[in-house]
Amino acid sequence: MNKQYIIIALTSLLAITFTACTERIELDLRAGDSKIVIYGTLTDTLAYQRVSISRSVPYFEDTHNPAISGARVSISSSDGEVWMMEESNYERGVYQTLSPKAGVQGVTYSLMVEYDFDEDGTAEQYEASSTMQPTFAIDSMTITSNIMMGTTFFSANLFAEEPAGEDYYFAKFYVNDSLATQLSNYSLLNDNEFLDGQYLNGPPMTMFGDTAELDRFSDSDRRHMFFAGSGDEIMMEVNRIEKSYFNFILQCQDEKNGANPMFGGPPSNIQGNISNGAVGFFAAYSVSRLKAIVP
Repeated sequence: MNKQYIIIALTSLLAITFTACTERIELDLRAGDSKIVIYGTLTDTLAYQRVSISRSVPYFEDTHNPAISGARVSISSSDGEVWMMEESNYERGVYQTLSPKAGVQGVTYSLMVEYDFDEDGTAEQYEASSTMQPTFAIDSMTITSNIMMGTTFFSANLFAEEPAGEDYYFAKFYVNDSLATQLSNYSLLNDNEFLDGQYLNGPPMTMFGDTAELDRFSDSDRRHMFFAGSGDEIMMEVNRIEKSYFNFILQCQDEKNGANPMFGGPPSNIQGNISNGAVGFFAAYSVSRLKAIVP
């Protein structure tokens, strides 16, 4: 098997911005016709499942993607359920289920978006499907302190039995229940022949700075890091995902952080799983969470 073991989220890739527990995605595309951008995730956690819909802007235009209202959005499952979604009263362009829902492992979920994007009087249809993978069982996590060039950093370390077979994961982190990492700096992990079916004995999944040493970092550094202090509660969320979503996140990270920045132009458009020329992704995945206190 041609697999890799990837951990992305070293200090230079960390985000300082703390946000709510959900997020929207901005995709900067090559100059040209505007495209509809659809991004949604569905998990096995009982919650309002959400999909965001917006209009793309050119790569060099320093504005956010304009939100799209008035779409008809639904999610259907291979076991016969249909969930209608409505636009949030608080976030334009964000659509959510009418009541809290939880996905089921092994079930395939299909997203349908209907919207007259080209304004010809007929609504176009945009579709995507994703199958929810089994939960990845985490044994424990630890937070350890590390001194690098006289500066303190904390690492979040994972302990778990990696199941046999081809598997893909991403991890994100919360500090005192606030989301600390964004899609552009999720920690990505996939097994290889040396790790497949083996016990993960504490690999560091991410690193973050010590709030007690903020003055050691420039404003620029702080914008690309996140921080926690002694006594803070860190939650690690490890999500088992399909290979296609793993590759989508990797493309987003390459675009955001620069896979080949030297003399490079704007990156090529990110390949998602939404039909009919839309960009973005719809992913269903299972979630595992553990908490630890910063020493």
